[in-house]
Amino acid sequence: MNKVGGPLISVAGMTSAQRRSMGRRCHTGELIRIVSGIYMETATFVELSDRDRRRAIIVAHAAASPSSVVVGRSAALLWNLPLANFRLDSTVELGGRASSSERRGPVLYRSVSAARIRHLTTEFGTVRVTDVPTTGIDLARWHSLDDAVVAMDLAAQRGRLTLVDLMRAAEARRGAKGMGAAGDLLRLVTSQSESPRESELKLQMWRAGLPPPFQQTRFVDAAGEFVGRSDFFFEVGIAVEYHGRGKFEGEFGEDPALAMRRKMERQDRLMELGVVLVNVERDGFADGSAVGLIQRHHEHLVARNAGVEKRFWTPGEPAWRVRGR
Repeated sequence: MNKVGGPLISVAGMTSAQRRSMGRRCHTGELIRIVSGIYMETATFVELSDRDRRRAIIVAHAAASPSSVVVGRSAALLWNLPLANFRLDSTVELGGRASSSERRGPVLYRSVSAARIRHLTTEFGTVRVTDVPTTGIDLARWHSLDDAVVAMDLAAQRGRLTLVDLMRAAEARRGAKGMGAAGDLLRLVTSQSESPRESELKLQMWRAGLPPPFQQTRFVDAAGEFVGRSDFFFEVGIAVEYHGRGKFEGEFGEDPALAMRRKMERQDRLMELGVVLVNVERDGFADGSAVGLIQRHHEHLVARNAGVEKRFWTPGEPAWRVRGR
């Protein structure tokens, strides 16, 4: 059964007098009604982040429908998973009440036959929710492959799922609508993406038809000294890295000038090994020009039969699995 907790207040079990008191407090603005019969102090609600407000609203709707299951994007939010197309819309996704998708006000009810369900305790209460792998499969089926890959890459990177877990979740959904996208998800999820943007860049390169690069490849120099790691590395000699602007604007507590100097020194050392380094920044990612540059470099280096000596690099995991392998 789903139930509220923390700052959420349910009138279930209250006397008539207590319920009237709650109504008066709501009328004066002291309380805000989240859903019928469930409230939160207004001062607490306004202090929450936008994301936590959505999480509180999801728990409240689930508690108002005690036998329901939180699914889809709502489940991803409760599991604190990132989404590629994150938006705080008003839709709450619940399962267990309809044989097919059915909207009732802000709630979209979905069929969750063969769902693998967990009880998740949040700061707003305890609810039934699809487990992490099933949530990923449903994101791919109902929303976008991008949402699913970003969420599942982070879950895998944090040790919250394995490929086997994801395969079992897909098997439980066999025959369901949208499973083609779920098949792509199984080929794309790895534990090596260290940020949502790396996952999205991986998707861009996959869609561009490039061969799978290695993720988190380790480089050493001729003396065996560590040079650095790259987000992605193609065997023809291209290292690809995503750089958000924050790193060079002091966002992580490092002096911006020092961060830039270290970047340049590391870049010079990689180039001495014969590595072609492509730095992807926000604008080049957004307009697709960065992947276009990677493609041009790749075509040129393949034509030259280029590469970096094997003694200088140790591959990580392939960024995706090729169909049929």
